[in-house]
Amino acid sequence: MLIMTAREFNIKEYLPHVFLFNSLNAEDILAIAQVCALIRPKKNTLIFNQDTPADYFYVVVIGKISIFRVNKHGQEQVIHIHTDNEVVAEAAIFDRLKYPASCKTIKDSTLVKIPRSALINLIMTRPETALKMMSAYSMRLREFVSKVEYLTIVDVKQRILRYFFKNKMLVQGKFVVELNMTKKELAQILGTVPETLSRNLGKLKKDKLIKENQNHFEIIAMDKIHDLIGD
Repeated sequence: MLIMTAREFNIKEYLPHVFLFNSLNAEDILAIAQVCALIRPKKNTLIFNQDTPADYFYVVVIGKISIFRVNKHGQEQVIHIHTDNEVVAEAAIFDRLKYPASCKTIKDSTLVKIPRSALINLIMTRPETALKMMSAYSMRLREFVSKVEYLTIVDVKQRILRYFFKNKMLVQGKFVVELNMTKKELAQILGTVPETLSRNLGKLKKDKLIKENQNHFEIIAMDKIHDLIGD
């Protein structure tokens, strides 16, 4: 992913690194970039409300946002967590005129705000742009299908271990995983519920595969974990 400081951030240079736009030519990218805005909402800022007009969609440059619905009891039910370089609410732009859920920031974030009208106009004047975006979505769909298959086949314990193995860092001779999120958010990423996550973390600690220390985990049996995940 392209990383730039806040002062030098250039939307035109950033957009080709987003999956939805990475097949577009320079002229198309420029047309979109000229109508985009960079916004920096603070933590717990509401980005859009459920059932309001879907006039914009967003790209998370840096940060974390929650897509949620409010049930009849007034409780928020999280549908998805979006993080760096992910596109938000683009589906609502194409298939409906209102957002199907609400969105707010979980922490201070930087977003690219893209107007629906500009994208529709670009597609109307350059039909080949739509084909390029469809190709990007086809690739993304294959990724989702693979993820569904993964969640169906791989049990929660293996999902945790694979996540830890993928995100480990070597710190002072120890392999550690910094958990920069809540366990509820980790459970959502792993396709499970917090209770099941906690139960499996407890088993892994009891089996002396990992140790937990506040906001990070230490991997203490790398060879065993490597055998368990089969990678």
